[in-house]
Amino acid sequence: MQGGIIDKDMPMDASNVMIICEKCGPTRIGHQFDEDGAKQRVCVKCGGEL
Repeated sequence: MQGGIIDKDMPMDASNVMIICEKCGPTRIGHQFDEDGAKQRVCVKCGGEL
């Protein structure tokens, strides 16, 4: 049997995927509460809603 690297497609965990903000590109997610008390996802860089 020959040794070596085998290329094999494997599933990716959702935690390894970055969210894309329309204004500033790849970013992390923050959370804020709106006037009604509902939780919203926001961009950490620019503060815009996602």
